[in-house]
Amino acid sequence: MTRTQPVDERQSFTVELGHLVRTVAKPDGGTYSHRCSIASYKAVAHFIEEHAGQGVTSGVLWEAAPDVPCTQVSVAVAFMKERGCLVVRHRRMFPTSRFFYEDAMTEYHALEHVTGDRLAREAEAAQRACNWRRAAAIWREAAEANDDTKQAEWFAKQAAWCDDMAVLVNETDEQP
Repeated sequence: MTRTQPVDERQSFTVELGHLVRTVAKPDGGTYSHRCSIASYKAVAHFIEEHAGQGVTSGVLWEAAPDVPCTQVSVAVAFMKERGCLVVRHRRMFPTSRFFYEDAMTEYHALEHVTGDRLAREAEAAQRACNWRRAAAIWREAAEANDDTKQAEWFAKQAAWCDDMAVLVNETDEQP
């Protein structure tokens, strides 16, 4: 899919524990984050697809989904625009394909997979550094964030193994 929206280098997206997370870097060097649940993301994607012909605005989305917090709608829309699923014309957002819902979900799950890979790499790095408690915590986070049952089970086993290693080497929680 061709990118129709320039990437905003100040923002990044991850999937954490079933939530799409948008983190924005502020000019002073700090950051802030907002989250969007998968249920909210799906609701936004369905509404946009159902109104593809006339396009939608943020205000229309906010009114159409009163149970979805405005910040969650904004996170979903920002992600869909960045990933090229939505294009803005005359202040309205339009899907870039006839299979908008599928495209939006594909982008979400692709990011979820990348996030899981990142967590696995972080956990492996903590293991190589013999930081067993940290590795166990990251493996647990990866297991909770993973929809693939077999992979989640494997991540959970890795976490248990790292917990055992921490006990064997008498690692305390105070270690870096």
